[in-house]
Amino acid sequence: MVKRIKKDNPNMNEELIKSKLVAYTSSQSNSSVEKAGFLGSMRMKLLAVDEKCSLRGATLLEAIEKDLDAWIKDTRNLLEAFCVDRVYLPCKNFGFLPDYRHWQISLGRHFRSLKFWFVLRIYGISGIQKYIRDSISLAQYFESLVKSDSRFEVITERTLGLVCFRMKGENFLT
Repeated sequence: MVKRIKKDNPNMNEELIKSKLVAYTSSQSNSSVEKAGFLGSMRMKLLAVDEKCSLRGATLLEAIEKDLDAWIKDTRNLLEAFCVDRVYLPCKNFGFLPDYRHWQISLGRHFRSLKFWFVLRIYGISGIQKYIRDSISLAQYFESLVKSDSRFEVITERTLGLVCFRMKGENFLT
């Protein structure tokens, strides 16, 4: 990402670009997530989780909005960082309206609807429902296996197909 921004904005140095990047993760995420951020010189924000050890969307949204409110008071820096003007990307309303394509990395909306349509067409609603139900059943079965083994414990409530567990005992065992 830094190379892409630097290519489009040669007057920005790497330190300036990296100073504007932020990665968000939960306070319960694997330590390798935080290490990867540090290796990439990324500012990491560890966000609080709820009583079920889940990062809530509202918590993430609040953190992002707080950062955006602090950063986008002067949009000039943002526009300079992400501005991409190509011959094949003409702007008809230049100067009249804000051009939001320069406010983010992607130039438009993701086109996921066709992928979803194909999944619906191939599997059908009943096929998707069956797949989800099978995944939930497997998670229930796996949860029962973990609970029946005295070496392990389930640490949060099972959610759909996700079972979070750990080995009982000291950290050095894991």
